[in-house]
Amino acid sequence: MSLESKLLTKLEKVNLAKQLKPHTAKARNLEGEPPPTITWHLGEKPVEPDDVIQYHNEDYATHLKFTNLTRPYSGKYTIRAVNKSGRDEATVNINVLSKPSRPEGPLEINDVTAKGCKLQWQPPKDDGGTPLEGYQVEKMDVLTGKWTPVGKVGKDKTEIPVTGLDEGKKYHFRVKAINNEGESEPLKQIDQHLLKILFDKPGTPGIPEIADFDKDFVVLKWDKPAKDGNAPITSYIIEKKDKISGEWVKAAEVPGREGRVGGLIEGQKYEFRVKAVNKAGPGEPSDATAPHLAKPKFLKPRIDRANLKNMSIKIGQTVNLDVNVIGEPPPEIVWQLNDVDVKASETIRIDNSDYNTKFYLLRATRKPSKPKGPIDVSDVHKEGCTLKWGEPEDDGGCPIEYYEVEKWMRILAAVNKEGDSEELETEGSTLAKNPFDEPSKPGRPEPTDWDVDHVDLQWAPPANDGGSPVTKYIVEKRKKGAHKWHKAKEIPGDKAAATVGDLEEGEEYEFRVIAVNKGGKSEPSDSSRPVTAKPKNLAPKIDRKNLNPLTVRSGQAVKLDIDVKGEPTPTITWTIDGKPLAESSRIKPQIEPYHTVFVITKALRKDTNKYTITAKNSNGTDEAVLELKVLGKPSKPKGPLKVADVHAEGCKLSWDPPEDDGGEPVQQYVVEKWTLRQAVGRIRATETEKATTAKNPFDEPGQPGKPSAKDWDKHHVDLTWAAPFSDGGSPITSYIIEKKDKYSSKWQKACEIIGDACEARVPDLIEGMEYNFRVRAVNKGGPGEPSVPSDVITAKVRYCKNIIY
Repeated sequence: MSLESKLLTKLEKVNLAKQLKPHTAKARNLEGEPPPTITWHLGEKPVEPDDVIQYHNEDYATHLKFTNLTRPYSGKYTIRAVNKSGRDEATVNINVLSKPSRPEGPLEINDVTAKGCKLQWQPPKDDGGTPLEGYQVEKMDVLTGKWTPVGKVGKDKTEIPVTGLDEGKKYHFRVKAINNEGESEPLKQIDQHLLKILFDKPGTPGIPEIADFDKDFVVLKWDKPAKDGNAPITSYIIEKKDKISGEWVKAAEVPGREGRVGGLIEGQKYEFRVKAVNKAGPGEPSDATAPHLAKPKFLKPRIDRANLKNMSIKIGQTVNLDVNVIGEPPPEIVWQLNDVDVKASETIRIDNSDYNTKFYLLRATRKPSKPKGPIDVSDVHKEGCTLKWGEPEDDGGCPIEYYEVEKWMRILAAVNKEGDSEELETEGSTLAKNPFDEPSKPGRPEPTDWDVDHVDLQWAPPANDGGSPVTKYIVEKRKKGAHKWHKAKEIPGDKAAATVGDLEEGEEYEFRVIAVNKGGKSEPSDSSRPVTAKPKNLAPKIDRKNLNPLTVRSGQAVKLDIDVKGEPTPTITWTIDGKPLAESSRIKPQIEPYHTVFVITKALRKDTNKYTITAKNSNGTDEAVLELKVLGKPSKPKGPLKVADVHAEGCKLSWDPPEDDGGEPVQQYVVEKWTLRQAVGRIRATETEKATTAKNPFDEPGQPGKPSAKDWDKHHVDLTWAAPFSDGGSPITSYIIEKKDKYSSKWQKACEIIGDACEARVPDLIEGMEYNFRVRAVNKGGPGEPSVPSDVITAKVRYCKNIIY
């Protein structure tokens, strides 16, 4: 032990966190003649007594006293003793622990945005005598006056990003250094900081143009904004709005001035706009595109035949045909009559537009010719007569339904002896009409069967036929949600059922029926319930596009959406090894009509398995398998852990691989050791069944004889001893000499002598100090038991000068 540590061991560390009692450093046994002059120094400056530090000297001793030490009193204290025979000095370090000084400024604020900034500072000049642990950063909203934490950083960092600020608010910031003793005084910014954007948001981009499209996507291009807000534009946000929701939603974010928006619904109209983004955030949106219909880019023309049913009209009536046409690019539309193009005229008008044509026939000119005469009047009597005539040569294109008969009536007012009065005529002609009305509306049509392209309907006849039998029924259809009804079919009046074809698979339809008699058309029936054009009987079919083998890491979430077709609606089940999959807090399969979702909120290694999804209905069964692998840590190596070839320097270990490799090949094994005095090792480790003593096949040597001093001086002693009775079965290779002074309770190694000689010189002794010595013999088995300690031996010289010890 050094002279300094002997003198002031208790002063090496002083904790300022405690209220210190007065402490005295006393140097005693200052030998020499005459008594030496004693002085104390802090560094190179003499110690000046004050309220904290005081000292006084006496012959051969000095006393240094501290009361309520503070950090500035840390340092190297030197005691010097001088007389005519010479001088000596010794030093001791006193480290007063305290909180660190505040971090060095200035507290710089950089990279300010609408939501945050970055703070920077310098380390404190004084760490308080113990290593820094880190820094605590706080903020204060000037309006509330309350300090709240921003975060902590380690001792090696002097900056921190600040997030979650409110644009336009004023904030204070401060930083504190932290060590074991507590927090320093805070470093604050010079004045309050108005959080503002050092750059503006970018301007509006140009109106996006549609560069490419198909039924479910568009590709847009646009010009950059005139202003970038003094910060580079990092991306563009594309927004879309459909006609149904009427709300703008984010569709994509791209780095350049071109972007693709997918997931569009065919037949839906969309508008698009673009926002530029820089460090300040998104700018104002561009003007929107014109409404764009999600449609195929290339599509063969197809005419919607719903309104193109054969019809018959009367002369002078109007025909109005509204026909939709699909196809991309928009098809050219032509009307023909007997293979000759129809031209517009006084009675015909054609209006063509993209995907639609309207045909108007005004005042049809064909009507029946007059009945063939002459009229044959017979069976004339006062109540009436019988009229006969021939059919017209031209029925006007459709069967004659009835004839209108008019008559003139002459009434002789009165007859007497003088004769007849003047004739009285009817004021106008009288129309002979049928004595019946239109029928009442039929019953609501009910679907009785269906498939992908047709629906079978039946309904109840009208409760009242209006006095004339129903001659036909007109069946109308419309897609669910549409307003306009379209004629689908005509059925003879003696049938109250129909098959409506030409339906689109997957579309939902409504139907109604109109009854017709000689009096005209009834009111439409109530609408049928919605019917989807789909198979009525279809074996289940599981969509396997999301059922590829899946590998995830332990702790990750799993979510798979799986569609299932089939009619009637299939029953869906999940199983493992033929057993139903049990729902838990982590594994939650969700089942809906025609759809199921497989969810694991936090996958574990044990979830690795083959999961079977089964869909079943009256028409069949379908099964598909999801292979899920969850990667994790391997299980512990398989024991027992065998120990062989044990010797002092090591041994050989062997074990078997783990039963579970965690889903990936084992890359390596970590081998650990501990002594029986240490805690048990890490979890999941394979351990030996019992402790293994690392020893050679021979023992340590026995105890050497008690050492004694053969010679000495002020800084060394020459020792000699007897060899041990037993060398342990291996030759002695060295001796270890240990020493202990009178002020110490522990033995420490003084030196080691190579070879089997039983004598050694022990150096580096302190003059005047009393020591005990002992010896250990060493062979391949290691050091043996120590010898009996020597008698007290004093390090001393023939001639003495001033010595502090």
